[in-house]
Amino acid sequence: MCDYSVLITLDKNGKTHRFIYEAPEEDQAFGGNWDQATATFTYRVKTAPTTEYCFEFTVQQEGQDRLRVVMMENHGREEYRAKGIPEAMILMLARSSGKTVTSSSNRAGPGEYRTTAANKIWQRLLGRRSARYSLEEDRYYAIAPPKRKYAH
Repeated sequence: MCDYSVLITLDKNGKTHRFIYEAPEEDQAFGGNWDQATATFTYRVKTAPTTEYCFEFTVQQEGQDRLRVVMMENHGREEYRAKGIPEAMILMLARSSGKTVTSSSNRAGPGEYRTTAANKIWQRLLGRRSARYSLEEDRYYAIAPPKRKYAH
């Protein structure tokens, strides 16, 4: 049994989109599928609960206070391409988890790298002042947006 949370995104043309992402009962704290062997969480972003295809977004827990984005994959599906899903997931995690969300680095060594496509995503966040870049580490850090306050 899965619970779903709503993800609102902004595409490259400024249009908003509504998606859902899975939050399995066994991992409500992170809203994703936990793989204990690799310390990774995989979020499956969909257009509807019954949708067969999804956008996969995987982060790896590093220590107690850091999540590193290790995969962002639209599987070539038009319904997920250029819709702002990676940016929205990065900022949602930075805000909701209370952890530092980072990119991978191309200098960290074997098994860790950042693709050209991922670099473009982080560059867009940097342009919106929603990320910062460490030249020394060759790593981006998400800047968590403030939590919204609602009037009662």
